[in-house]
Amino acid sequence: MELGDLVRALRKTHQETGSWRQVAKEWGVSKGMAYRIAMQGYDPKSPEIRRQLKLPLPSVQVISVQGFIPDGAQALEARRCACGAWFIPNGTRKRCYNCLLPKAQRDNGNMKRDEMTETDRDRA
Repeated sequence: MELGDLVRALRKTHQETGSWRQVAKEWGVSKGMAYRIAMQGYDPKSPEIRRQLKLPLPSVQVISVQGFIPDGAQALEARRCACGAWFIPNGTRKRCYNCLLPKAQRDNGNMKRDEMTETDRDRA
């Protein structure tokens, strides 16, 4: 079923029943969603709602335009840090954000500025 067909069907059901609550009950969605689709032409994004309304699921195709996306990463030119986490190298950064933090912050996250060593203060 296409979105235009669904809009017409929801409006017809509303004319017959006179209630968005009844429309929602019949179609298995919330009354707000039924109204939004029928009156505003909203195209539901949720796969569950699309299945319920028998709308086609959107197909997604990832195309690498330049460079390559490594397995487990979500961006072009992502690199793996020494700790094993993926990160995007912007500028001269060579480590992930977690590794850029002082060791005490990575371990417990509660290190006060006066407890930091001079090296940690420079890095923070």
